[in-house]
Amino acid sequence: MSRSLTALFLWACSLMQAQSPALPRLHPSNFKVLSYRLEVRFDWDDRAVVGDETVTIKALTPLRQVELDAGDMRVISVSTSRGVALHFEHSRERLIIDLANNEVAQRPFALRIVYRAHPRRGLKFIPAGEGGPKSGRQIYTAGQPEKNHFWFPCVDSPGMFSKFEVIATVETPLRVISNGRLLGATRNRANRTVTYHWRQDQPIPAYLVSIVAAEFDEVRHTSPGVPVLSYVPPGRSAEGKAVLGETPGMMKFFASQLGIPYPFAKYSQALVANFPGGLENTSATTLGDAILYPARMRDEESRGAELLIAHELAHQWFGSLVGPSDWADIWLNESLATYFAHLYQEHKRGLSALQGGVWEAQRSSLSSAKNGNLRPLSTHSYSDPDELFDEVIYSRGAAVLHMLRFVLGDAAWWKSMHHYLDSNKNGVVDTARFQAAVERASGSDLKWFFDEWVYNAGIPEFEVNSSYDKDSRELEVVVDQKGALFQTPVDICLVTAAAKRVERVWIRQKRERFRFASAANPSYITFDCGGNLLETVRTNKTLEQLVTQARGDPSVADRLSAIAEIGSAARNSSFPDALESILARDPSVVARLEAVKAIASYDGPRAQDALFTGLADNSPEIRRAALRALTTHPSDRLTKEAFRLLRNDSSDRVAAEAVRCLGQARDAEARVAVWSALARESRRDVVRVAALTALAQPVSGDSVGFAKVSLYSRLPHPPAVRSAALLAAIKLAPNNATVRDELFAMSREALFSPGPLKLAAARALAELRDPRGVALLEEFLRDDPNPGPFDLAFRTEARKALQAMAATPLASQQPGNR
Repeated sequence: MSRSLTALFLWACSLMQAQSPALPRLHPSNFKVLSYRLEVRFDWDDRAVVGDETVTIKALTPLRQVELDAGDMRVISVSTSRGVALHFEHSRERLIIDLANNEVAQRPFALRIVYRAHPRRGLKFIPAGEGGPKSGRQIYTAGQPEKNHFWFPCVDSPGMFSKFEVIATVETPLRVISNGRLLGATRNRANRTVTYHWRQDQPIPAYLVSIVAAEFDEVRHTSPGVPVLSYVPPGRSAEGKAVLGETPGMMKFFASQLGIPYPFAKYSQALVANFPGGLENTSATTLGDAILYPARMRDEESRGAELLIAHELAHQWFGSLVGPSDWADIWLNESLATYFAHLYQEHKRGLSALQGGVWEAQRSSLSSAKNGNLRPLSTHSYSDPDELFDEVIYSRGAAVLHMLRFVLGDAAWWKSMHHYLDSNKNGVVDTARFQAAVERASGSDLKWFFDEWVYNAGIPEFEVNSSYDKDSRELEVVVDQKGALFQTPVDICLVTAAAKRVERVWIRQKRERFRFASAANPSYITFDCGGNLLETVRTNKTLEQLVTQARGDPSVADRLSAIAEIGSAARNSSFPDALESILARDPSVVARLEAVKAIASYDGPRAQDALFTGLADNSPEIRRAALRALTTHPSDRLTKEAFRLLRNDSSDRVAAEAVRCLGQARDAEARVAVWSALARESRRDVVRVAALTALAQPVSGDSVGFAKVSLYSRLPHPPAVRSAALLAAIKLAPNNATVRDELFAMSREALFSPGPLKLAAARALAELRDPRGVALLEEFLRDDPNPGPFDLAFRTEARKALQAMAATPLASQQPGNR
């Protein structure tokens, strides 16, 4: 991590691999890889994987050559199963093996490849202390989307399913977790190593092969049949049992609803440092250890943890049992896993939980689209498959699947999911196959649905106006589409004091008129009641009607839509008192969060008073959202409340928000409190990170503050703290050449560090406007010498930094001149 830039580039150039752009990944049609047997050990000093691999291949046509993907490695030898050496060429991530006319079609044969890899992608060596003061040494792989070929030769395509055997030797006390069944662990007392032998009997794609090596406590969860195990950092078994203990229940729910038993020999979850979220390696999910939390934070953390755990578990069916033939259809994995995590929430907490989760997915998708991220779920238009893993396949995809369930109905939906999996077990699919499976199981023609929602990227825009004719006792609803035409069924609810009546209609034209018999004028109507559609809607409802809906509708989805519409009308009306009562009484946290947003869109003391009531909410999420909204209007009252929350609130995140709030205050007492917060321990160091961020706000050119903050930019502090400290140090830095050189050196070192530090480095270089940063960032964009799970976000930040450097002269952006 402390190597100089020159040394790293010399190391990269020393690889046999040429540094010109790689060829596209292989999709061979002339052979199939039946199995891989990987015998590996690890050279920590050289950050190397020493591999001896046997690849068993079945030729589908007569073969003279076999081509495999092979990245950052030196291939030492290739031979047949009989030990006959074979000629090979290795360049541009392609290993081409000449079979010397030895092989013919339909005859399986084995190739032995001996190699030494220095993987920049796909496999990470994490030194002791790098994940935090108490973290030990770790090795873990992260092969999605096309990264495992950097540590072993393979066909690194999602469309090639093969069996795998992993025999990994590590130094004690490390243990190895991998795919499939553990066949044995052999201790080698002479050299203090242990060799673990794992075998994955069902075929899977190469990107889902996993090795995790670390010190672990093993947690065995109560589960009939399939073993369910979690591997957690030493000393954290109690947290592991509490946080991950619902996994068997999730497995039972998915298996029962899908009619497909869990398909693999065991299910494990290994928790490692500096790992964002999770990765669904077959039967051996990897999770970031930040998912663990103490019992006092269960109310705040449990829902997010459950969604992540359920998402990765659902992938064992959607991704491992059945997976896409190409990254163009990766939504079949990610969208389904995301939606099935919400379905588990529905199973556990009821329909309101599902509607709240779908609302969040819909809002996230609309926000992403508003920011220009409009892309079909199924698309071949990408230059790097990493680009596909964004809000489109997670949020939009989940919202689209919820619409599909609405269109089909529950019985046909579950029948379709079963048929899709059962008819494609251990194989690859594309969107057309998914559509065909759903159509066959449901008996529906869904071409219109897939054309609108999967192969296109639009979102319908509806304007809905209603009027009641008391003479004819009819309600007329006029629906206009303002953008592209979408056809869809939709539920319209007529709500009176006595009942809520649902009318299902079809939208097929730009303008549709619907008439409904009604003995009395409804209190209000709801277009798309239940919140099933991804859409934007404007109505002619009065504020009184919206308030009635927001306060009393039994459906949380319908309350949410009314609250949001009240908020969007803020500029044209005075503050409605009802928002305060909604914030105080609505049983849904998601609805109360929406109420905070709506209240924050109003100006004036009444809105401010309403937000202050949110600081006493029993949900930490509401307290944090209310405090964040109040921070835009500083006051002595707010400062007093921030001090109270910092001292007394049980939530670390609320305390962190209080620190950020105090960072906006100008008095000395508040600044002392922010400095003191640097010493406060908290989950994920959120309070310390908030303090570092806040310290840079009011002043610059603070040499004492710069010296103190700089200490937090180094080990043993974890990456999140070091990132915040780097950015704070730049804000506080005195204006002199020596400090500028120090800041540049800190930023350059951060580029070669793990996790979010790379993102902070790009932002820091943008702030510095140092010409040396231009060449550095351009080199990273060409061929990143320190790839990791944040690569896509880093490239975005690096491009922004280069634009900022080009737009602003260095002289006007010296530290202290802001």
